[in-house]
Amino acid sequence: MASSTSANSTAITSTTANSNNNDSNEVNVQVTEETLEVAAQFAEQYAERKREFEALTKGYEEYRQQLLMAAHQQDMRKLKADMEARQEELQAEMETQRLELVEAKRENDLLRMEMDFMRSSAQRIQRRYEDVVGREAAAWV
Repeated sequence: MASSTSANSTAITSTTANSNNNDSNEVNVQVTEETLEVAAQFAEQYAERKREFEALTKGYEEYRQQLLMAAHQQDMRKLKADMEARQEELQAEMETQRLELVEAKRENDLLRMEMDFMRSSAQRIQRRYEDVVGREAAAWV
């Protein structure tokens, strides 16, 4: 078995210098096909996890956008309801003011009629006065 492992492996030699005693140490690392397969599996798992993470991140972002949109739509519905309520209040206030205006015009018309009546009465009184004064003046002559 040792011969099959050595046949399927690659020897890597690394030389490191020790500064204290200037000795050279050689380290032999055996990289086997099994090690390469494990590394490839790890890289594949990493790539898969990365794709899953990106998909989850994208899904989270879409969900967050949906929540923001739902909150925005809810705010808009509340704003619309508030505006409609305010519009109804203003329409009711306008109707009240319109009725007050109609009442004020009616009172104005009544006051004008009363003023016209008083004017015509004053003119009749003036004419009678002038007639009476004219007769008395004619009687004195």
